[in-house]
Amino acid sequence: MSLLMPASGPSPAALPALRVGVAGDTEVAAVRRASLARIGVGLAWEGPDPRNMPALDVLFVATPPAERYADAREAVERGVAAFVEWPPAPALRNVQALGAAAEEAGTPLGVSRTLRFHPALATLDRPARLVVLRRVVPAGGSLLAGYTLALLADLCLFLAQGPALTRLDAQATRDTARAPRAVAFNLRFQNGAYAQASVGAGEAAALHLHATTATAAYDADLYHAADLDTARDTETRLFLDAVATRRPPPVTPLDALQTLRLAEKLWARLR
Repeated sequence: MSLLMPASGPSPAALPALRVGVAGDTEVAAVRRASLARIGVGLAWEGPDPRNMPALDVLFVATPPAERYADAREAVERGVAAFVEWPPAPALRNVQALGAAAEEAGTPLGVSRTLRFHPALATLDRPARLVVLRRVVPAGGSLLAGYTLALLADLCLFLAQGPALTRLDAQATRDTARAPRAVAFNLRFQNGAYAQASVGAGEAAALHLHATTATAAYDADLYHAADLDTARDTETRLFLDAVATRRPPPVTPLDALQTLRLAEKLWARLR
């Protein structure tokens, strides 16, 4: 067992002991285990198949993407709070079903969206009126690997806090093999916010953000390894804190659905 030690909220002595497990033998699982270790949370169980897990309070689901839906559903139906890596399920209908299963079981279900917890965003006054994102992929790499569209779409939704879209434009230029050479999209939200994102090749991986709010302008590079570790540690800690204090998870299946719906619309335009 491990005692959760949150950065904020009730004192550690007021929190119950949480039996925490990690499902998966993937690279993503190793990254999440490292995050748990950094924040001082020991594991009561780890393995490739949650069907073999003992009694737990929390399970971090980091199995291969095609298995996450079934594995997360296994957890919540057994009354175990589940935190699912991205993407949480292969299709929108699976995310909807997973959220419904968690709600019916009364079990917390959180979804990873690491960049929302980036330290560079901690002081950003939201909603942002203007969001400009520039993703650089090392030359020779796939521009849209690693769920890049969903990553960028989610940051736009999070920063702009737009309740609905009023306009969406997306464009890709392709090489002779039809692989994207550059990708860009623009979003206009009902609240007046505007977001623009682009992906292109460069010497080193990077993600740059410019955001303008009602009070200030922000510029930040979001792809430094230490900052990403900090962001991952923050989302890990906040999910555990939410479970321990019986509050909603920081990122819910409804948040994931909104992002996936937008990503699907972008894919449709790019086709």
